[in-house]
Amino acid sequence: MVEAYYPGGIDMPLTDVSINTSELADINDAIQAGARDTTWPLTFSTPDGTSTTVHVTLYDNGPALPPVPGQEQVVGNNFAWGVTTGPLDATHIYHLGNAQATSALGLPMAQNTIDIDSADLLALNDAITAEEQGTTYPLTLTTDGSTGTPATTTIYVTLYHEGPGGYTAGDPHIVANNFSWHITAGNLTEADAELRSLVLASASDSTQGDLAHVVADTTHMSAINAAVQAADISAPPFPLTFTYTCPISAQDVQATVLVTLLGESDLQIDKQVDNINPLPGDIITYTLVATNNGNAQVGGLWIKDYVPDNTTFVSCDTTGIYGATLTGKEFVNWYIAALAPGATQTLTLTVKVSECQSGTGIRNTAYWEDGLSGIPADSTLDPQGGASNSAESIVAAAKTLDTGGIPQMGDMMSLVNLGVLVMLALTLVLVSRRRMNKD
Repeated sequence: MVEAYYPGGIDMPLTDVSINTSELADINDAIQAGARDTTWPLTFSTPDGTSTTVHVTLYDNGPALPPVPGQEQVVGNNFAWGVTTGPLDATHIYHLGNAQATSALGLPMAQNTIDIDSADLLALNDAITAEEQGTTYPLTLTTDGSTGTPATTTIYVTLYHEGPGGYTAGDPHIVANNFSWHITAGNLTEADAELRSLVLASASDSTQGDLAHVVADTTHMSAINAAVQAADISAPPFPLTFTYTCPISAQDVQATVLVTLLGESDLQIDKQVDNINPLPGDIITYTLVATNNGNAQVGGLWIKDYVPDNTTFVSCDTTGIYGATLTGKEFVNWYIAALAPGATQTLTLTVKVSECQSGTGIRNTAYWEDGLSGIPADSTLDPQGGASNSAESIVAAAKTLDTGGIPQMGDMMSLVNLGVLVMLALTLVLVSRRRMNKD
């Protein structure tokens, strides 16, 4: 948050503060180029030529690499910490750093399975005790390896005083953090906003301020909740200003944060088969259509389709990966990294009908799970979505024998007919021999 003051401590409107356009262009070029883990200067200046430079570090709010089978994953965000707040502990780091981990099977892991490097934390807390300001320290987070190969990521903590750079001893102050709000949680309340943004206030005598003297801007809250009710997550982050009225000096101080609204995905898998009454030996194709009916992106979608009984695998589309279990059960896996709201993706599986009796049912069901970062086990997949993700064919009739042909396995009616003919022939031979013997 940028704050500027005129001589005498009078607040300067942010419209009077300029940003170095060349540095801003460099940052945006780096963002477009995907320059992760790089740091860029950004200078703010006032009309009288006074300036300050901050540093912007680019990183992903999520895994930077595609999922690796058998490997856990961990992600986190950089954050800032006021040195007058006291030492950092694991609870602060998990919360402010938004630390999240997934198992080797792509399932969420508890935050206490994420280990914090003790040497990093010790160095950081030593700097906090020394009340360093403007310095940045690394914190390495590592999963415990309980489900697969451990994963590691490094986040960065920047130290500052209990408030922005204009802090003066004897003045009240307030600080807060940006946060996200899920529209499915309903309207944002002031209590939720204070909790999520971790509002901290200090009175003019440097004692901790009572949050009872902190209020959220009602106009800002109304704008946020109007977007929540409209399920509008396309809007840019919303500003939300907190005002703290010091009960000692009666001064008002403010902090403005940004609130990002998150939506909800709604995935549907539909399946159709191109022939509901095939014959043995026919080729049939299943078409699967994955649709995101929600207003948030679907990520990490795995779809698994077993080749039905009484069929054999022929082919799948280029995004599918063919495989077989230890028992020889054939299947195809598909992975969709991201599916935007309203988007669809079409997948195909082609099989050949084996020799089987008329009336045999061939049922095929797609199994899927989203939000995964690794290959899931069968036990985590679920035939979600009701009947729309299944398709069934009924074999119309068994294959008949060509004249002079050799009977095949499964040609039941033809074999029966052949047996009758053989029995009739044997009977005729026996009757003929008996007559010859009598003669």
